Amino acid sequence: MAQFLPQLKDVWAIFSSKSSISMLLKCTNDTLSTCASATHKSVDLGKTPQVKSNIDPNISKAQNQLLRLSKHVRLLTDSGVASQSQLMEAKAALSGSRSAFRRLVNASSSIAANKRDNLVHSVLSSDPSSLYKTIRQSKNPQTSKLPSLRVSDKVYSGSAVPDGFFDSLSSLKSPDMSRIYLSTAYKDTSYDFSIIKKICSTSLKIPEISSRDASDLLYSLRRDVNDLFSITA
Repeated sequence: MAQFLPQLKDVWAIFSSKSSISMLLKCTNDTLSTCASATHKSVDLGKTPQVKSNIDPNISKAQNQLLRLSKHVRLLTDSGVASQSQLMEAKAALSGSRSAFRRLVNASSSIAANKRDNLVHSVLSSDPSSLYKTIRQSKNPQTSKLPSLRVSDKVYSGSAVPDGFFDSLSSLKSPDMSRIYLSTAYKDTSYDFSIIKKICSTSLKIPEISSRDASDLLYSLRRDVNDLFSITA
């Protein structure tokens, strides 16, 4: 295409009409574009660029070595013709490669954690105002107010949401007595209790206890022990 440039120059000097100049200008533009495409590297903008891997090359190399040794051990095991010494040597090499791979991964993770901690420290030490602002906004009751809350089959809305929290927390401390009442162990225990109560009612009367003895007995109990209904002494 370069040989046409002198000819275009001579043609430009001969013609002076607007139509001829327009045609020559278009021809010159096409020629220059063709020359640029032929002499320069073009990049397809529609082509998806390849993403560079962030994996340490040493880790990739160790991983490939580990996979190769693992495949070698599997082939020796499946062949059935390898000697015991060859198999043990291959397994020892595989174990060493696995340990080296783990050391590289742990070292890379430690370096990444140090970089992250240093970055957080630099942010907090230089300008922590943005972080503190986010924390204050998260504690703002206007932004964290719940419009509604569902507890089992009930829905609490608006100002009744705290009542829903109370019922939810109260239900956590209340045992499901229906399952207990239907259990065989409870029925057997209840029957034994009724027999003991009947025996006690028909036997000698239990001596009465004074208020002072009852108070002493009550204060002797541990205060941090709850019964089935969360009642303490």
